[in-house]
Amino acid sequence: MIDVKPIPDNELNQAFTIVSQLRPHLDAGQFACRVTGMKKQGYLVFGAYLPELAGYMGLREVETLARGRFLHIDDLIVDKHSRQSGVGSALINYAKSFGLSRKIQCIFLDSFPESLEFYLKTGFSDHGSILVKSTLF
Repeated sequence: MIDVKPIPDNELNQAFTIVSQLRPHLDAGQFACRVTGMKKQGYLVFGAYLPELAGYMGLREVETLARGRFLHIDDLIVDKHSRQSGVGSALINYAKSFGLSRKIQCIFLDSFPESLEFYLKTGFSDHGSILVKSTLF
């Protein structure tokens, strides 16, 4: 059974070992600092336990003029040793339940092309948005 629950602050170092698999540009100190700052802005972190931590999800509630209230999954990472075990689906299902409990109608996330098939299988649809950025420094 996969247990999804909030990750306590004292387990963030353990979570970093999973996060660093997708975010190798961060070191442990940068990760801790960013998560601490993001939590002040409503970022929530959840873990999938098998019983050991096998997946990480960071999400936040957002409200925009274009979309209204929605959840945005910033990070969904399954430990490379636990892929294909249902951990990713368990995290997505938890996010859906979390959103429904807050009367939020949809979830958005950014996906790498190689992960798109997984999200489509879990009920997401490609909404055709094109993301652009401008590097300021």
